[in-house]
Amino acid sequence: NMNKTKLLMIGFLTLIFSDMCLFLANNLILVLIGTALWGIQRGISDGLFSVFISDFVPKELRGTGFGVYYIVVSTSVFCANTIAGVVSSKYTESSAFLSGAFICLLSIIVLLILREKFCEKN
Repeated sequence: NMNKTKLLMIGFLTLIFSDMCLFLANNLILVLIGTALWGIQRGISDGLFSVFISDFVPKELRGTGFGVYYIVVSTSVFCANTIAGVVSSKYTESSAFLSGAFICLLSIIVLLILREKFCEKN
């Protein structure tokens, strides 16, 4: 039985591997592997974040909780894509994937620091 923190960590690690495949991609196989890993990560993480909302938001506020979550996700995606575009323009297109992997690594560090406070203990 895997706890949610470990599953989230697997999602983050999958995203790092995806970003690294796309950063190093010099052939179609690496692009396809990186894209597949990205899809797997989305499948893990998106469902898991919905579970977190259900776990942490009171029942009578769940609709609001999901609404706020999707506003934050949409704003984050907009910002991330803007930053990726700036990084791509200033350096190389593949460097945007390297910076994404680095940001994901920072997310893992934050998760490890905060897991005792916000996630189950296991």
